[in-house]
Amino acid sequence: MKTRAERIVSFERGRQILDVGCAGHVPRPGSPYWIHGLLRANFPVVFGIDIHEANIEAIRELGHENLIIANAESFDIPKEFDTMSLMN
Repeated sequence: MKTRAERIVSFERGRQILDVGCAGHVPRPGSPYWIHGLLRANFPVVFGIDIHEANIEAIRELGHENLIIANAESFDIPKEFDTMSLMN
């Protein structure tokens, strides 16, 4: 049976994904429950936004890029995305 994260990732389409709320939890590299990690493993371009600065920094320390500390209600990224993952 698929994890919740795997089911969410299966709904994403396109090559460029925006993960809103990407750091609402502690990153767990290699875990089938870490949505942002699964997105990064399955799509060529993944951006993430979140207001949790410490978790964003933890994800950056793992080597992930394209992370923005921002509020989902008022962010501005001058880029278009194929899918937005909002189910974190």
